Amino acid sequence: MQNMYSSIFPETPSRFLSSTSTSYYINNNHNNSSTQYGSKIINNNNNNNNSSSNNNDRGGSETPTNSIINFSFKKVDFNRDEIRQKNKLFEEEFLNYINNAKYNLSVNKQHWQSSLALEKGNITRYSEEIKSVEKKNKELIATLEKEKKELYKIQLEVTNLKNEENLKLERKNSLLRQVEITKKDIQKYRDVLSEKQIALEKQLAQNEPELNRFEDKLAFTMEGVRDDAILFTFKCIYENDSSRKCSFTVDVGEKYSVIECNPPLGQVVCDLLSQLNSTRDFFTFIKKMRQAFLLSEKQIALEKQLAQNEPELNRFEDKLAFTMEGVRDDAILFTFKCIYENDSSRKCSFTVDVGEKYSVIECNPPLGQVVCDLLSQLNSTRDFFTFIKKMRQAFRKNALEETTV
Repeated sequence: MQNMYSSIFPETPSRFLSSTSTSYYINNNHNNSSTQYGSKIINNNNNNNNSSSNNNDRGGSETPTNSIINFSFKKVDFNRDEIRQKNKLFEEEFLNYINNAKYNLSVNKQHWQSSLALEKGNITRYSEEIKSVEKKNKELIATLEKEKKELYKIQLEVTNLKNEENLKLERKNSLLRQVEITKKDIQKYRDVLSEKQIALEKQLAQNEPELNRFEDKLAFTMEGVRDDAILFTFKCIYENDSSRKCSFTVDVGEKYSVIECNPPLGQVVCDLLSQLNSTRDFFTFIKKMRQAFLLSEKQIALEKQLAQNEPELNRFEDKLAFTMEGVRDDAILFTFKCIYENDSSRKCSFTVDVGEKYSVIECNPPLGQVVCDLLSQLNSTRDFFTFIKKMRQAFRKNALEETTV
């Protein structure tokens, strides 16, 4: 009993349990004693009744005797007032204990609830922190994977660059070896050239008198001005001044080129250089350059003559109402006036390309098929004067048709 109360109410005083068990024991004993004594009285009365009935059954031979058996009980003092007082005190203390226990339970409950709420808050916070840490961990893992991939790419690039560097280093070493071999070959070539130059200078010294005689006869000299460059000079080009010189300097490297030309010859030099680089015929090139200088002189003389004849030419143009003008290489502009009777200042013109095959580049006003027919006749007959006359007649006919309309 004491163990049972201790398990339910751990803070219950032991003295309460001992008094309670004692009182319970006394009360139980008292009740048991009364029950036992009462059962004896009932049993005795039953026995007496049985014996009386037996005597009656025998025919009344025996006289019934009513004997009362008196029992004497020993009086027991239970101290009921003290027991009641103790019970009352026990109840009060037990109620106080219950109230204290309830209060402690309520305080503990509040404490536990606050602790539970705090723990729940901590759990929520820790859960959020765990989620945040897991998210950061995932991000770090993703970043780490990305960095691993980038590192792999960088390592691959570094490997490729090292391979390229090794290839370039090998190429460099190979080129350096080739440069050394080339330098040796150049040095050998220079030594050979130096020997040839010395031999040539000796030969030139021997041939100088004869060379001077040829230069005087040919009016032509050659002079090395620098490496791979030769100056060619011509005399007797100008009829009125035979001592006046024409010259040009040629670079005789892998590809021929004219460094300087005096007087300049323009497109003629480019054409001759193209032929020279294709044929490698240097002698023909020199001859054609001399002819170009001669033609240039004739052109200059012709321009002077044209300048002298310009007033007279203008007078003829006014009389003939006809002009010619070079608009570009191999192209001439022809202009007619006095075609229209009502407007003599109005002009008709056409431009002719005088290349290998004649063609009309522009015609104003257009004459259509007439121009094609006249060009066909011109290219077959080569009679340019007749072509110009017929073009004037065609313009005149076109003007009359316009006037009639």
